[in-house]
Amino acid sequence: MVCEIMCVFIFVVCKQAKIHFSTLSSVQDIYRVLLRDLVAPELRAMGFKGSGSRYHLDDQEFWARLGFQASAYNTSKAMRFTANLCVVSRSVWDSARSERPYLPESPAPNVYYGTFTWHTRIGRLMPHKADLWWDLDHATEPAVIADEVVTAIRDFGLPAMRQQFR
Repeated sequence: MVCEIMCVFIFVVCKQAKIHFSTLSSVQDIYRVLLRDLVAPELRAMGFKGSGSRYHLDDQEFWARLGFQASAYNTSKAMRFTANLCVVSRSVWDSARSERPYLPESPAPNVYYGTFTWHTRIGRLMPHKADLWWDLDHATEPAVIADEVVTAIRDFGLPAMRQQFR
Protein backbone atom coordinates (compact mmCIF):
# COMPACT_ATOMS: atom_id res chain seq x y z
CA MET A 1 0.00 0.00 0.00
CA VAL A 2 2.78 2.45 0.93
CA CYS A 3 4.65 1.59 -2.28
CA GLU A 4 1.50 2.22 -4.34
CA ILE A 5 0.97 5.61 -2.71
CA MET A 6 4.63 6.55 -3.20
CA CYS A 7 4.58 5.43 -6.85
CA VAL A 8 1.43 7.48 -7.50
CA PHE A 9 2.98 10.49 -5.75
CA ILE A 10 6.18 10.25 -7.82
CA PHE A 11 4.15 9.88 -11.02
CA VAL A 12 2.05 12.95 -10.21
CA VAL A 13 5.10 15.02 -9.25
CA CYS A 14 6.95 13.99 -12.42
CA LYS A 15 3.90 14.64 -14.60
CA GLN A 16 3.39 18.08 -13.02
CA ALA A 17 7.10 18.84 -13.37
CA LYS A 18 7.03 17.92 -17.06
CA ILE A 19 4.11 20.27 -17.68
CA HIS A 20 5.76 22.96 -15.56
CA PHE A 21 9.16 22.63 -17.29
CA SER A 22 7.64 22.60 -20.78
CA THR A 23 6.58 26.23 -20.30
CA LEU A 24 10.19 27.41 -19.82
CA SER A 25 11.98 28.80 -22.86
CA SER A 26 15.66 28.59 -21.95
CA VAL A 27 17.67 25.72 -20.55
CA GLN A 28 19.00 28.09 -17.87
CA ASP A 29 15.41 28.63 -16.71
CA ILE A 30 14.90 24.86 -16.60
CA TYR A 31 18.11 24.53 -14.55
CA ARG A 32 17.05 27.24 -12.11
CA VAL A 33 13.59 25.72 -11.60
CA LEU A 34 15.01 22.18 -11.42
CA LEU A 35 17.24 23.26 -8.52
CA ARG A 36 14.50 25.29 -6.83
CA ASP A 37 11.54 22.92 -7.17
CA LEU A 38 13.05 19.44 -7.32
CA VAL A 39 16.52 19.46 -5.75
CA ALA A 40 16.31 22.11 -3.00
CA PRO A 41 13.43 20.48 -1.07
CA GLU A 42 15.37 17.20 -0.97
CA LEU A 43 18.54 18.97 0.17
CA ARG A 44 16.59 20.68 2.95
CA ALA A 45 15.23 17.28 4.02
CA MET A 46 18.88 16.18 4.38
CA GLY A 47 19.60 19.16 6.64
CA PHE A 48 21.06 21.63 4.14
CA LYS A 49 20.07 25.28 4.18
CA GLY A 50 20.34 27.64 1.26
CA SER A 51 18.84 28.31 -2.14
CA GLY A 52 19.70 28.62 -5.80
CA SER A 53 23.08 27.08 -6.43
CA ARG A 54 24.55 27.40 -2.88
CA TYR A 55 23.75 25.35 0.21
CA HIS A 56 25.39 24.83 3.59
CA LEU A 57 25.40 22.29 6.38
CA ASP A 58 27.47 24.27 8.87
CA ASP A 59 27.88 23.47 12.53
CA GLN A 60 29.68 25.16 15.44
CA GLU A 61 33.11 23.87 14.36
CA PHE A 62 32.96 23.53 10.58
CA TRP A 63 31.92 25.33 7.43
CA ALA A 64 30.31 22.75 5.12
CA ARG A 65 29.27 23.94 1.69
CA LEU A 66 27.61 22.50 -1.41
CA GLY A 67 27.52 24.42 -4.66
CA PHE A 68 26.23 23.75 -8.13
CA GLN A 69 28.58 24.94 -10.85
CA ALA A 70 27.38 25.56 -14.39
CA SER A 71 29.86 25.08 -17.23
CA ALA A 72 31.43 28.14 -18.80
CA TYR A 73 30.47 26.72 -22.22
CA ASN A 74 26.70 26.58 -21.70
CA THR A 75 24.32 27.95 -24.31
CA SER A 76 20.63 28.82 -24.26
CA LYS A 77 19.88 25.39 -25.76
CA ALA A 78 22.16 23.08 -23.75
CA MET A 79 24.09 23.20 -20.52
CA ARG A 80 26.12 21.11 -18.10
CA PHE A 81 26.48 21.39 -14.35
CA THR A 82 28.21 19.64 -11.49
CA ALA A 83 28.27 19.80 -7.70
CA ASN A 84 31.23 20.95 -5.59
CA LEU A 85 31.63 20.21 -1.89
CA CYS A 86 33.80 22.05 0.61
CA VAL A 87 34.41 21.48 4.33
CA VAL A 88 36.85 23.39 6.52
CA SER A 89 37.27 23.84 10.24
CA ARG A 90 36.19 27.31 11.33
CA SER A 91 39.38 27.72 13.35
CA VAL A 92 41.54 26.70 10.37
CA TRP A 93 39.57 29.10 8.16
CA ASP A 94 40.01 31.97 10.64
CA SER A 95 43.74 31.26 10.84
CA ALA A 96 44.02 31.26 7.04
CA ARG A 97 42.09 34.55 6.90
CA SER A 98 44.50 36.17 9.33
CA GLU A 99 47.35 35.26 6.95
CA ARG A 100 45.34 36.01 3.80
CA PRO A 101 43.03 38.97 4.46
CA TYR A 102 41.56 38.71 0.95
CA LEU A 103 39.70 35.51 1.91
CA PRO A 104 35.95 35.98 2.46
CA GLU A 105 34.35 35.64 5.89
CA SER A 106 33.20 32.13 4.99
CA PRO A 107 34.20 29.79 2.15
CA ALA A 108 32.28 29.51 -1.09
CA PRO A 109 31.64 25.98 -2.34
CA ASN A 110 32.78 26.56 -5.92
CA VAL A 111 36.16 28.08 -5.05
CA TYR A 112 39.26 26.06 -4.22
CA TYR A 113 41.23 27.92 -1.53
CA GLY A 114 44.10 25.51 -0.97
CA THR A 115 45.03 22.35 0.85
CA PHE A 116 43.75 23.64 4.19
CA THR A 117 40.20 22.95 2.96
CA TRP A 118 38.60 19.68 1.89
CA HIS A 119 37.22 20.39 -1.56
CA THR A 120 35.96 17.94 -4.16
CA ARG A 121 33.48 17.41 -6.93
CA ILE A 122 30.67 14.93 -6.42
CA GLY A 123 31.88 12.56 -9.15
CA ARG A 124 35.20 11.98 -7.34
CA LEU A 125 33.25 10.50 -4.41
CA MET A 126 31.26 8.06 -6.52
CA PRO A 127 32.38 4.53 -7.46
CA HIS A 128 33.75 5.59 -10.87
CA LYS A 129 35.88 8.32 -9.14
CA ALA A 130 35.69 10.62 -12.18
CA ASP A 131 34.40 14.11 -12.76
CA LEU A 132 30.63 14.10 -13.27
CA TRP A 133 28.63 16.70 -15.14
CA TRP A 134 24.89 16.47 -15.75
CA ASP A 135 23.69 17.48 -19.22
CA LEU A 136 20.50 19.45 -19.59
CA ASP A 137 18.63 20.44 -22.73
CA HIS A 138 14.99 20.69 -23.81
CA ALA A 139 14.77 16.92 -24.40
CA THR A 140 16.03 16.07 -20.91
CA GLU A 141 13.58 14.91 -18.25
CA PRO A 142 14.30 17.31 -15.33
CA ALA A 143 12.87 14.88 -12.75
CA VAL A 144 15.37 12.21 -13.84
CA ILE A 145 18.31 14.61 -13.56
CA ALA A 146 17.06 15.88 -10.20
CA ASP A 147 16.79 12.33 -8.90
CA GLU A 148 20.37 11.58 -10.03
CA VAL A 149 21.66 14.75 -8.36
CA VAL A 150 19.84 14.10 -5.09
CA THR A 151 20.91 10.46 -5.02
CA ALA A 152 24.57 11.37 -5.60
CA ILE A 153 24.53 13.96 -2.83
CA ARG A 154 22.60 11.77 -0.39
CA ASP A 155 24.59 8.59 -0.99
CA PHE A 156 28.09 9.99 -1.57
CA GLY A 157 28.35 13.73 -0.91
CA LEU A 158 26.66 13.99 2.47
CA PRO A 159 28.49 11.02 4.05
CA ALA A 160 31.84 12.36 2.78
CA MET A 161 31.09 15.83 4.16
CA ARG A 162 30.10 14.42 7.55
CA GLN A 163 33.27 12.36 7.64
CA GLN A 164 35.27 15.61 7.46
CA PHE A 165 33.62 16.80 10.69
CA ARG A 166 35.93 14.54 12.72
